[in-house]
Amino acid sequence: MDAVSSVGRPKALSCGSACAALFLVVSGCAWRVMPPEVRDGVPVVVSQYEWHTRLALPDGTAAFYEYGFGEWNFYGLEKEGFFSGFRAITGLGKGAMSRRKLPYTLNESEFAWVAGSERSVRLFVEPALAEDLRGELERRWHSNADSHVVRAWDGIPVSRDRAAYHLFANSNHAVANWLRRLGCRVKGNTLTSRFKIITESGAAVHRFPQQRDDAIPLSPDRESSTPYR
Repeated sequence: MDAVSSVGRPKALSCGSACAALFLVVSGCAWRVMPPEVRDGVPVVVSQYEWHTRLALPDGTAAFYEYGFGEWNFYGLEKEGFFSGFRAITGLGKGAMSRRKLPYTLNESEFAWVAGSERSVRLFVEPALAEDLRGELERRWHSNADSHVVRAWDGIPVSRDRAAYHLFANSNHAVANWLRRLGCRVKGNTLTSRFKIITESGAAVHRFPQQRDDAIPLSPDRESSTPYR
């Protein structure tokens, strides 16, 4: 299921909020991403959602497919109580992958609004690397097609995944590893969703959602008064 809808979610997330606070205490500084120098690259988008991150890869110029990683019971089945959270961070649970289709746009502000992220950052990478990674993630997704569920609060499809999940192999570690596969250098503790994009000069680029002149408008059927979540 590719279409996703916007449904309100309570802000109180019991163990999730506690985990987020723990992440901030343990990790300290933001992790740093140094994109590769490429010519004729393709765009990929890293987005921050509270305490976790996701990565969107292009399907040509037709759409982005955004992938995330989590623990099956907590992330997929939405069992967000204390014991589910404890099971997730200690590695007693199972891995899960989310996948959804988003409109293709080069405008970071527009992407963040549609995706419902706190911020979204666009990078350019080698086309072959992006295609290889998306092919691998698609195979992982379809290999567990019989386990797909759609989360009630945000409509995002989630399936079981063979990768193990725990505190030190969480969604942010997964995204960092995917970025490395795309030729990015990643430094620092990737425990939390706090990341910075670093230029070749070493200067941090804080890419919060902003309007750009090179925006590609959303197709009319994707226009909505509320963003996808």
